[in-house]
Amino acid sequence: MKIRSLLLGSAAAMTAVTTANAADVFIPEPEVVEYVRVCDAAGEGYFYIPGSETCLKIGGYVRYQIDVETRYAGGVAVAGAFPPGVAVFQNGAARTGWTKNTRGQLTFETWTDSDLGALTSYIALQGNSNPGVTRTVALDAAWLDLAGLRMGVNDNAFDGGIVGESDSLGGAKVNFISYTFTNGPFSATLSLDDDNAADSIVAPGLPDFVPHVSANAMYDFGLGEAALFAAYDNLTDEWAVKGRVGVDVGEAGRLEVAAYYTSGATYVLSGTSTFGVKEGIVAPPLAASAYATGVPLWSEWSVQAGYQHQVTDALALTGNVGYWDNLGHADNFIVGPNNNYDIWNVGAVLDYEITEGFDVKLAITHWMPLADAGTVLESKTTGFARFQRSF
Repeated sequence: MKIRSLLLGSAAAMTAVTTANAADVFIPEPEVVEYVRVCDAAGEGYFYIPGSETCLKIGGYVRYQIDVETRYAGGVAVAGAFPPGVAVFQNGAARTGWTKNTRGQLTFETWTDSDLGALTSYIALQGNSNPGVTRTVALDAAWLDLAGLRMGVNDNAFDGGIVGESDSLGGAKVNFISYTFTNGPFSATLSLDDDNAADSIVAPGLPDFVPHVSANAMYDFGLGEAALFAAYDNLTDEWAVKGRVGVDVGEAGRLEVAAYYTSGATYVLSGTSTFGVKEGIVAPPLAASAYATGVPLWSEWSVQAGYQHQVTDALALTGNVGYWDNLGHADNFIVGPNNNYDIWNVGAVLDYEITEGFDVKLAITHWMPLADAGTVLESKTTGFARFQRSF
């Protein structure tokens, strides 16, 4: 009996000691790891920045492009058409060659749901390398937006083209403040554009406090869209208007037609190009011009169309045709008996998706200018082969 009591007492003591030791052991809590969360509210590709309620999307592309140009000799020179130094049509000198360029672009998009609406921003950094000519890295676009109120630098409200690679319908990359109203299938944008972004001002009293103005209105009617664009140039006191309609043709086709009219030289229909369609006429500063480096030159009106057909999931073919009338209608700024001419073009594009994220584009355009009397000036053919990896 004594032995049994002793054994039971020893067992109880050991149990008590074990329980006490277990209570003294400290087990640390596992550290919380915050994994990247998908942000479905902002759209595809967005994720939450760890530790915040801001969603981020990163994208971009790498592009290698070969441009080809063939200019045909034998055209008819137009006396006095352009001032010295403007090599638009080099009569009698055929030129054929190619250039290569590599481009890389990174884009960053953010989205936050605020009490005042969606707060978004966009940044695009772009670099080009054309060995022996230029290597540049620049801020291609950057803006912030709160419920439709947007400010930054990007293409303005007049910008908008059609399918294909042969269209030339205007637009300008400027610093701006804009507001976009959206109601179902309808949207409208009004933009105040910087009037000193790319022009040297020589007129007395400039720069002033009056901006350029651009605007657009768009409506989606189910089978397609209709859009109207307008712009006013504060420096030249001229305006431009453009219309565009796009419709789906069957299950695989898309037809888009656009036209514009401009009262004179404007900042949205100007610039530099290789065949006069966007030539900036380089002339000495004139009292009648607000631009020190010359007059923005564009056609008085133009009609352009493009049709794209999705042959397979990977292959698309596009055809374009365009006509520009009275291209040199800056007669008041240029001395010469025959400053006006017309241009038409035809173009074709092949788009092929080799694999997801890797595309090839082949494009060719033939340009044919006509003098006032219908005389054919020098024509030329341009094209490119583009290889692009997008992500």
